[in-house]
Amino acid sequence: MRSSKGFKADRAKPATIANPWSVGYPWTGGESDSLIHGFRQLSYKERRDLLATQTYTRYLYKFKAIPDKNPAHLEDTLLHSLLYLSSPRQFNDPFDMAADIVAKGTLEDLHAKIDNTSAVPKDDKERMRAEATAIVEAKGIKGYFERHQSSSLFREMLDRSGVASFSSSKINERDSGPRNILMWSHYADSHRGLCFQFELARDPLLLRELVRVRYEPRFPEINWLSSSFSEQLEGALFHKAPCWSYEHEWRFILRECANTYLPFCPEALTAVILGCEISAQKEKLVRGIIEKRLRRGLPPLRIMRASRSQSEYRIKITQ
Repeated sequence: MRSSKGFKADRAKPATIANPWSVGYPWTGGESDSLIHGFRQLSYKERRDLLATQTYTRYLYKFKAIPDKNPAHLEDTLLHSLLYLSSPRQFNDPFDMAADIVAKGTLEDLHAKIDNTSAVPKDDKERMRAEATAIVEAKGIKGYFERHQSSSLFREMLDRSGVASFSSSKINERDSGPRNILMWSHYADSHRGLCFQFELARDPLLLRELVRVRYEPRFPEINWLSSSFSEQLEGALFHKAPCWSYEHEWRFILRECANTYLPFCPEALTAVILGCEISAQKEKLVRGIIEKRLRRGLPPLRIMRASRSQSEYRIKITQ
């Protein structure tokens, strides 16, 4: 079981986050936990066979730049088995997780919304219902929404989410995953960095919050008055513009966990792929950390290398 302590990111000391079994969005838990618990009881081969029949990918890839001096972020992953959960504020796409926040419904829907707010005392709910009635009669539902809610509040809530993003390979796209030129260019210091390979079957708990990103031209609509508000909010977390579809992204998201760390099973990290433009100095740094990993008794890793094709625009991966 993973640590239940929670710490903010601190470079002086590797941090971790609250137990993923107890931290999540409203759509997690219950049946999902039961399924994951059952999955954990399977052998590694049984897990692999089961995942092969589902929509999950076998491997996840995370591209990283290699720092010139401070290797702490590499050591977090290679030695401490931690993944950084960034805030959406740190994303390179300002449209990421965007949503069209609306309030469509009747006064009765608004009253129901107030009544179902568990944190508000009963006497305050009566006052809020009366205030809502007066505002709606004067300015409509939209007037009430603009006065009491705003898109910025939803954005702030999303920005507090902790996100770990991964790329994946597609069977019918041989240049996807670690063979994707753009992924190395955008996320691994123009091919001078590395790529971590994770195998899902070796860490079942990652499956609990892992969702494939959807690429669509329009923002998902979130109706604040809808009874399915939580499900609609989920959609915003996993939507991006179609121009990013080459990433084949999967996301692990935890509520209120921005700028913290996610512990993973050391066995899940199965390989490190060196970029085709990595310097001798940085390769030596990476190999040194991997040697330290082995001295600590952590599972061994395959070290692979990306190289440029001599005849076409393509990356090859070799041992």
